[in-house]
Amino acid sequence: MDDEINLRDYINVLLKRKKIIITCALSFALVALLFSFLMKPVYKAETTLLISSKSSGPGLSQFAGLASMFGYSMGNDNIGNLTSILGSKSVAEKVLNDLNLKDRIEEWQNNAN
Repeated sequence: MDDEINLRDYINVLLKRKKIIITCALSFALVALLFSFLMKPVYKAETTLLISSKSSGPGLSQFAGLASMFGYSMGNDNIGNLTSILGSKSVAEKVLNDLNLKDRIEEWQNNAN
């Protein structure tokens, strides 16, 4: 009895079924492609800020309370970086939203035209 399975037998089976194998592989690739095009993109960004410990003049200490209103905790060593935080996009967006400046800007643009 010939109970051994030859490697050539496996190759012959794969060659006989190559249309099914190729069809399955292409269909899975097509489904994955369609899914990737129809899926809503999700973006995520992370950042890390290194705040130096350079001390600055006493004039910026009065703005530490303003920074705390916007959710930034400023220590004594971090006051030197307060100007960059106040000029950040998140602070600008909060000011625009809290004071409804977006609506006012649109009104001014409409009145100018």
